[in-house]
Amino acid sequence: MGPHHGQSGWLAIAVSRRGFGNSEGANQSGSGWCDHPNAQGSLDHQAVDIEAALRAIGRRDDADMSRLVLMGRSMGGPVMLAVAARGEVPVSAVVNVSGGIRLWSRKDGIVACEAFEQDMVESFRRMGREIQIPTLWIYGETDELFPPDLSRRYRDAFVAGGGRAELVMFPRADWTGHGMFNNRQGQQHMLPLIDRFAENNGLPGADRDFERRVLARLNPADQPLGRQYVREVMNEKALAAADGGVRGAAWWEYDGSHQDAMRRAVSECEKWHHATCHLVAVNNTLPGGSDLGGAVITPNTLAGSVGIGVRVVTPGQ
Repeated sequence: MGPHHGQSGWLAIAVSRRGFGNSEGANQSGSGWCDHPNAQGSLDHQAVDIEAALRAIGRRDDADMSRLVLMGRSMGGPVMLAVAARGEVPVSAVVNVSGGIRLWSRKDGIVACEAFEQDMVESFRRMGREIQIPTLWIYGETDELFPPDLSRRYRDAFVAGGGRAELVMFPRADWTGHGMFNNRQGQQHMLPLIDRFAENNGLPGADRDFERRVLARLNPADQPLGRQYVREVMNEKALAAADGGVRGAAWWEYDGSHQDAMRRAVSECEKWHHATCHLVAVNNTLPGGSDLGGAVITPNTLAGSVGIGVRVVTPGQ
C-alpha cells in the first residue's frame, strides 16, 4: 500500500518494530498472560520505538511532520494509537486496520481469556481519553482474531473514553480475514476509504480526476484496461498505449522500481499489439502533461520522486 500513498503525495515509510523484519533487538510484544494481562504496558513499550523512528524520519528534508498519519495492522493498530495517546510526537490521524491483541500459543493457537480481552478493551478506553484526533478503524467480518463482536467492543470503549473513531466493517467475503491488509482485494477496498478519510480531515488524498485524464488518452476499446490500471494496480506501475490513438494498450506492475514497470509496459504493448507504443501513465503521473510541467518521461525522470519506502532499524537492546 506504500506505493499508492507515495503516489498521492505522501512520504510513505514502513517501520519494522524491534525484533521484526531486519530491526535488531528482541521482540517486545509480550502482553502478559491470562492471569496477569498487561496490554497497555506492551503498547507503551513498543510506542517508544516508534517515537524514536519518527524522530529520525523528522530529520529528513522531505518529511513534513506537521501532517503525520500513522497506520498499523493487527498489533500495530493499537501501537499506533498508543503513540498518539502518549503525545510525545504530534499526530494528525491514525488508521487502525484489524487492530488488537489476543493471547496465542504455538500449541493451541488463540487462547480464550475474558480477563485478557477485557484488559485490551480497557486499554482502548484509556487511549480514547487521550486522543482527540480523527481515527479510522477497518475490520472484516471474517477476521479470525478480532471478530465483529470483539472489534466493536474495542471501538465502543475507545469512544466511551472520549476518542473519535469511524468504524468500517467489511461484510463477509473470502478476503475479509485478518490478512486483508496484505490481500490485493482488501487493499482495493481499503485504499478509497483511507483516501476519503484523509480528504475529509484536511489531509492529502488520491487525485480524483486522474482516472478521467488517463481514459482520455486511450482508445475507447482500451478504457476498461485503463480503469483497471487506476483502480486495481497497487505497486510501482506503468501504462502504455499504441501510437496514433489506435487500439492497443498494456500495463505492468512491479514490486521493484517504476523504471522497470515503464520499460515492461512499453515492451508488452509493442509485443502484443505489433505497434510502436508510448507511455500513458507512470504510477499516478501523466507524462508530457501538467503533472510534470510538459516534461517527457524517460526511465530516470521520476527516480526518487514517488513511492518512497524506508525501513527504519531501531537500535538493539
